[in-house]
Amino acid sequence: MVPNLKEEVLWDEDLPDSQQQLVEETGRRRTRAQTHRAVAPPESDYDDDGDSDDDEEFDEEAAESQRRANAALSAPQPFTVPFRDLTQHIGSGVIDLDAPYQRDVVWNAAKQGHLIDSLVKHYYVPPVIFSIHEGPGGIDIRVAIDGKQRLTSIFRFMRGEIPQIDSVTGQRVWFSSHSKRKTTAKVRVMTSQEQKEFGEMQMICVQYRGISFEQEQEIFRRVQLGVALSISERLFAKGGPLADFIRELMIKHEDLLGRIETRRKLGFTILGQIFIIVCFSPPRCPTGLHVDKEISKKDRVSERHRNLVSEVLNIFEDVANNMPELFTQPVRMAPVEFIMCAYMISVREADHFRILGAKMAEMRKATRKQFLDIRTNQRVFDFMKKYIEKL
Repeated sequence: MVPNLKEEVLWDEDLPDSQQQLVEETGRRRTRAQTHRAVAPPESDYDDDGDSDDDEEFDEEAAESQRRANAALSAPQPFTVPFRDLTQHIGSGVIDLDAPYQRDVVWNAAKQGHLIDSLVKHYYVPPVIFSIHEGPGGIDIRVAIDGKQRLTSIFRFMRGEIPQIDSVTGQRVWFSSHSKRKTTAKVRVMTSQEQKEFGEMQMICVQYRGISFEQEQEIFRRVQLGVALSISERLFAKGGPLADFIRELMIKHEDLLGRIETRRKLGFTILGQIFIIVCFSPPRCPTGLHVDKEISKKDRVSERHRNLVSEVLNIFEDVANNMPELFTQPVRMAPVEFIMCAYMISVREADHFRILGAKMAEMRKATRKQFLDIRTNQRVFDFMKKYIEKL
């Protein structure tokens, strides 16, 4: 265990310059940490008692946002577009597949290949839904609300990245010879006539113009009701001040989140859990349901909480950039370890990042000695929280 720096050592003028610099930084962090922690009671039950003067104003804004999302929409405009044009527009950015509420590309190459087979054989495929945004120079940008997996499949096929997979024979059929596949009984390349016919096939689409971001999210939510979305994906599709703040953090700290497994929007839930534990220090392990509850309040995120969480993640970035081995040794860091490392920073924010990193490594070692299965559950949470609060 790395010993805590004692107060009488912090201001020793006889320290070498390098240590004196560390000490001065430590002193500044200590002041900020004391300020932050003084306003985060451990038994708050997630209630924010700050900024009460503005609550009514922001409640009205949240209600208005919800009314806009639930308002009747103008009728969408149906149209068709050739696969060839779809591919060109996706490549040029005229079609945007990456709306903030969208899922990742979750279809594997086999599922994409079977979708292409259905299209080639004229099986019905549901329409793609777009929202028209104004882009640079007044160009219409069509943002995909629904249909990302289908559009990605067509794009990848026509770019020679995946083959059509015949559902009967299992034969792989590539769009072009650029795929560098030799023709065999199980693999061939489309003829020029087949390429032409596929490129001219029409995708049925509908598009909305002039709808709000909240309405786009509501369309996405309603369309996806029959799809088994992960908890994180459902949370990511939600609107509101806290959801928007978490999405901002996801963009800013993309590299930090990339050090752990963050597929299918898991990073959104992790940051939501960090927000709850850093701001409120709850006795129970915050779950996706707790994040959902906090987001659904539609409350404004106070400046105090914004600054606290942002500061914690900025320090975490310092640790990650200077001690990358922390995330891979002895094995890759689990989400609960990531969350609790952030909590440690909020409690021990005054410590230098190298001291924090050493304490995180010791905590990971102690946790993995205690538990064989490191999951985000109450037992692991209790152990790590008590460990941190005894430091």
